[in-house]
Amino acid sequence: MSLSADLLDQARFLAKKESGKPKQASLRRAVSTAYYSLFHFLGEECSGIVCGVTPDKRALRELVCRALDHGKMKTLCQQFKSQKDAQKLLLPFWSTLPIASTKIDIVAASFVKLQQERHRADYDVSSPFTRSDAYSACDMAEASFAAWSEIKAKHYAVANLFAVSLLLWPSLASRQ
Repeated sequence: MSLSADLLDQARFLAKKESGKPKQASLRRAVSTAYYSLFHFLGEECSGIVCGVTPDKRALRELVCRALDHGKMKTLCQQFKSQKDAQKLLLPFWSTLPIASTKIDIVAASFVKLQQERHRADYDVSSPFTRSDAYSACDMAEASFAAWSEIKAKHYAVANLFAVSLLLWPSLASRQ
């Protein structure tokens, strides 16, 4: 099993851990872990597209994943979520690829939302979480996994653009 799948399983376990009234610590860790499952999933998937998935490329994929930056990933996801506000560098792709007809907006919006929820779970102790919040975070990550699988199967060029952009965004973001 992959790290991302293990993390999603762990998040679901934490969400249902205590019967009755769950501990805030369990719910907060579930939300945070659901975010990290999506973060690692995108790293695994995008590095696989760029580097290849054969066993001999594992170290290279791991090196690529180490370069991922949470904030830059969020910024890129916002570009894909709201294509009309995309930077000039990405605009040509909106007209040449069927981006709008894919589910990339699900992946992008989920990443942004889960990152916001992770920050709330990890840093805002005044904001309580419910079991429903934790399950919702897990469901959002899982829906993103499924959406990504469909994108890769039906619109590989879109998956490739997203993967390359995700890995290069720290450098591309400053260019217009």
